Amino acid sequence: MIVYRLETEFCPRMTSNHFRFPFAVKKPCTCLRIFYRYTPKVLQNTTEALSLIKQCYLRYGIDALPVQIRNELPLHNLITLSIDSPLGLAGTAHRHANQAEYFIGLEEASPGFNKTEIVSGDWAVVLSTHAVLSEKVKAEVEIYVD
Repeated sequence: MIVYRLETEFCPRMTSNHFRFPFAVKKPCTCLRIFYRYTPKVLQNTTEALSLIKQCYLRYGIDALPVQIRNELPLHNLITLSIDSPLGLAGTAHRHANQAEYFIGLEEASPGFNKTEIVSGDWAVVLSTHAVLSEKVKAEVEIYVD
């Protein structure tokens, strides 16, 4: 049964932040399943990407050659996911994949997540915007209980 669905968007000025989205689990259950994705993964605008790369090199006092700058392509957006439970941090999925499925339960949990009871109460999805390079990055989360 689905207990939470989120659709949100991020823009470059939202980079390097954590966004908390609360949801409720109404009764204890055996497993929480999390489906997560964001798009686009890659900054498609090559001109913008090359400009960002050049700016980064210059910030560190490096006058990079055009070939060095091109070798950094493609640039990727990166938004990671964590889950908070009423008992504390349930775990994190700070991975580079832009589409994934995770699960949390008392007996088993996806890597990065704690094996924990799925208790009733206030939970939260936390999306961390490590790099939002595209003009708009859409993120979606669906959470189910078993």
